Amino acid sequence: MVTTNNEELAKRIHMLSNYGSEKKYNHELSGNNSRLDELQAAFLQRKLPYLETWNKERNRIAERYLTEIHNPELILPTRVAPYDYQVWHIFAIRCKHRDTLQKYLAQNDIGTNIHYPIPIHLQKCYASLELTKGSLPIAEEISETVLSLPMYYGMTDDEISYVIDKLNNFH
Repeated sequence: MVTTNNEELAKRIHMLSNYGSEKKYNHELSGNNSRLDELQAAFLQRKLPYLETWNKERNRIAERYLTEIHNPELILPTRVAPYDYQVWHIFAIRCKHRDTLQKYLAQNDIGTNIHYPIPIHLQKCYASLELTKGSLPIAEEISETVLSLPMYYGMTDDEISYVIDKLNNFH
């Protein structure tokens, strides 16, 4: 599901979800058929009224992470420009000792996730591109160092403080 107040963007997204077509059998873009089933649509319809509240809460949590995490071993995400709006679907940090950090956090009952541990160019489905390890070193470095922290509506201030404290004490 995508929400936007940009008419041009909405038209393009609709086309992409309808085989790249605005008019039947006239495909201007390379799109696909990605419609939700009724159950998923019903869930989204029930959740949509809470979206702004949840986004604001994730922004509040992200702001605490950004201002209170001070460990030089960690690379935090860059703040967005004042005119942008970030929903912080995930809060991904980077650490050269990512696996050790993840284990340390798990030992302290803090769940984390490694989003996209294999860069796209090294996925089997893109083997035809003939891009080998070393072809895109920045993507590879990110995939080897990225770790997503807890980020969800409903985190208590104590839980957020606990995560921050454990991150600041990691070495």
